[in-house]
Amino acid sequence: MNIENPKGLKPGEARCESETVQDILDRDTRPIPEVLREQNYA
Repeated sequence: MNIENPKGLKPGEARCESETVQDILDRDTRPIPEVLREQNYA
């Protein structure tokens, strides 16, 4: 996929300020698979 980036944002910078998936996973009372903790903006 080719997406233009007119603002020159770095990977991961174009995110809204709100609760993250990681925040939600941190509150979960069950074990979380480590693969859900990985972050990749490529």
